[in-house]
Amino acid sequence: MTETNFQTTALIRLQRFSWYFALAYFGLVAFMVAVGFEGAVEFARYGVIYVLLVTVAKLFIMAHQFRKVRMNRLVILCYALVLILGSTILLRYFA
Repeated sequence: MTETNFQTTALIRLQRFSWYFALAYFGLVAFMVAVGFEGAVEFARYGVIYVLLVTVAKLFIMAHQFRKVRMNRLVILCYALVLILGSTILLRYFA
């Protein structure tokens, strides 16, 4: 069995930035809730949308890496996860 090398630099950078930003953002939202700001719920909704979009971006980056090393089953799995995530969101808002 051969060992496969992945170029994970972009994925690691995205992961680090997204978690630091999400931590700071939701910390700010928690502060707004504690202060009693009425628009905090709307800010929290945008934070959740941000987390979902970053998750989709990570899945696309992973699918690209899997495609480069010809792991087609995992590419299909990544796209299936994006489809499931998208359909869950659409079902939540339109049903």
